[in-house]
Amino acid sequence: MATLRKPGPRLLLTAEETEFLGPIDAQTMLAELQRSDTDHKRRALIGERLAVLGDPRPGVGVGHDGLPVIDWCAVSGGEAAIGVERRFLRGTRALVKPVADFQIARYPVTVA
Repeated sequence: MATLRKPGPRLLLTAEETEFLGPIDAQTMLAELQRSDTDHKRRALIGERLAVLGDPRPGVGVGHDGLPVIDWCAVSGGEAAIGVERRFLRGTRALVKPVADFQIARYPVTVA
């Protein structure tokens, strides 16, 4: 079975050209996002590039219906300790509240 490839030649860029253009390969950009030493400015650039080129991660982008495709992650409930400042007595005290199980989106949903 033959596989389809993107038409056109594959570009082989020099180091200088790659530095100038920034990231252009989705898998390379996603690998860079996984690194803890990637700074916020670089992460923003990668996000902008993925928005243009297409982000292959599940849970990112918009579906055929125009609604965000959301990858939901389950979070187990428990207790949350909240520091409460006392106005008439000095200091703070911990207020412990129960938290029910909930779900949160793996990636943030923005207006853009």
